[in-house]
Amino acid sequence: VAAQFFHGDRLLLVACGQSIGLYGYSIDTSRGKRDDKPHLSQGRYRRAHSYAMNGSSVLTALAAVNGVGLATGRLLAAGSNKVVELIDVNDGMADGGAGRAVLAIPNAHNRAVHCIALGSTAANGDDSVFLTAATDGALKLWDVRDPSMDRGQCVQMWTAHTNRVHPIGAALSACGRFAACGSEDKLAYV
Repeated sequence: VAAQFFHGDRLLLVACGQSIGLYGYSIDTSRGKRDDKPHLSQGRYRRAHSYAMNGSSVLTALAAVNGVGLATGRLLAAGSNKVVELIDVNDGMADGGAGRAVLAIPNAHNRAVHCIALGSTAANGDDSVFLTAATDGALKLWDVRDPSMDRGQCVQMWTAHTNRVHPIGAALSACGRFAACGSEDKLAYV
């Protein structure tokens, strides 16, 4: 479903089926490339940890800060059961665990979330503010520091765009003041 670099490019997050794999990798670019497939480079990888979503949902979206340090050890994942989870991958790793969900938002949307966009301060390691989109026609802004999160309520919701069939993209501006999304009516909404 999704792949992205994580923990200062040291790990690769891969979302597939019901689990998220955290892979360590090394790429050897000095070796000669295969003649029949010149786009392939030689390298190695190994799974460092994996995390399974709660319940029997299939992953539909994934987002994480690609920063350095323990503060960036959290990721956001959404499943087909309409739940968005904030997962702390550092929690329990000393005991051989693979992290745990520190926050679960049940029924975040009326349909499965297909896009998670991190907030403007994500580059600094703060993943507290994020945006979700689903084919229920809603774009929702969440802040994990807000007390309403305990009740599964978003901070803000927008429904001016059209999103009933096709997954759309969404983003938060660097200043944190604007949200943008695509729409099935071939317009972009800010």
